[in-house]
Parts: sequence; C-alpha cells; structure tokens
Amino acid sequence: MNRRIIKIIAVVIALVVTLGSAVPTFASSKKPSYYPYKSAAAKNYAQKMAFKNLEKNSSKTKSSSTKKTPTTSQKTIKAAKTYSSGKYLNVNEAYTLLNNFRTSRSNQWYWNSNNRTKTYIYGLKALKKDALLEKIARTRAEEQWRRYYVQRKMDHTRPNGRDCKTAYPTSAKYAGENLAWGQKSCKEVILHAKWGWAEPNDKYSGQGHRRNMLNRSATRIGIACYEKDGKKCWAMCLGY
Repeated sequence: MNRRIIKIIAVVIALVVTLGSAVPTFASSKKPSYYPYKSAAAKNYAQKMAFKNLEKNSSKTKSSSTKKTPTTSQKTIKAAKTYSSGKYLNVNEAYTLLNNFRTSRSNQWYWNSNNRTKTYIYGLKALKKDALLEKIARTRAEEQWRRYYVQRKMDHTRPNGRDCKTAYPTSAKYAGENLAWGQKSCKEVILHAKWGWAEPNDKYSGQGHRRNMLNRSATRIGIACYEKDGKKCWAMCLGY
C-alpha cells in the first residue's frame, strides 16, 4: 500500500470520527435552554404536585357547580310573588289628624236627617290608640281589599259573606267602622272634603263616616292601611 492510499484512508477515518461526535451535540440542542429540572427525581416530584393541584381545583369547580342557581322562570316566579304580596303602611299620622279633627270645636257637628238642622257635640275627647282595634283594622283593611278589588263589592261585608262585626272579638266593644279605597295619604283619607271621612259638604246620608269619628260613645281607635299591587284600602275601627 503506497503512501497516497494510506493518507486517503487516514483522512476518511478522521472525517468519520468528527461526524460521529457531532450527532449527540445536535440532539441535545433540542432540549430547552430553560429546562427547569436539575434531575429526573425533581421532574417526577414536580409532575406529582401539579397533578394534586389539578385534582384540588377540579373538586372546587365541581363543588361550586352543584350550588342551585335559580332559573329564569324561578326568578320570574319570585318576582311575581314579591309584587303580588301586600303590606301595611305606617298610619301614625292618621291618629293625629283624627284626634285633631275630633277635638276641634269647628268640626263637632253633623247634619240631622232633615238636612236643615245640625247636631253639635262639643267637648269630645281624643280617642286612645288601641292595639287590639289596630289589629282588627289591619284584618278589615286586607279583607276589604279583596272584597272591593277582587269581588268588586263596596260594602262592609267580609269576603266570606259574614257581617263585619264578626271580625271583632267580644273583648272589643264595637262602636263603628269606616272604610275607604284608593286614598293616597292619611290626610286625604281623614280630611279630604270629597274623598275623605270628614264629609263637610255632604248631607245626612253622606255623613256616616263623619258621625263615626264624632261618636261620643267611642273611646278607643285602630286605623290601618293595606296596600297591594299599588292599590290601597283603609280601615278605621272604633270601640268603647
């Protein structure tokens, strides 16, 4: 073998060795430069913890998803119930207005049945607010809401057809009852010349509410206003 052939073989061997060492270097370059794990054990531990966190978050999501969320129809029903439920309004002003009216000398009169002469009843005392009569007034206001706005009847009869006096227990001595529908305020229901219970411009037949407020036998009073669907019904219960 001459020197030229030996030189060519040596060059080929050197080239093969060089190419063989370049392969792993190229393969390892596919590993990210930011690869975070210093060892296989560290990698396994990190993966294990990541799996636990995933399970934990999944359970929270499942738990929260099991809470009952009202459907649109349920929300609508709830809103309808709120809208259709009635309430009792504050009527403290009505007690003050009534007693001011009752004790004012200029108001202590009403027409006689002949509509030509008047009965004067000076010296009336203020009526005392009574818890039992107020409770009865609330019952009567709500009953009359149903009687007037549902049954379309304008009278003192209860919705079940019984007499209004049956709403009063024997411990409450009945002296009179005033009802009204639609008045917007305490002042309007007590004092309004046309729509209130004062009735200054009415004749005898139209002054029944006025005569009740000026009833000398009455000593106690209960007043209530029941409102439902924006419509009000008032009740005044007098006792002695």
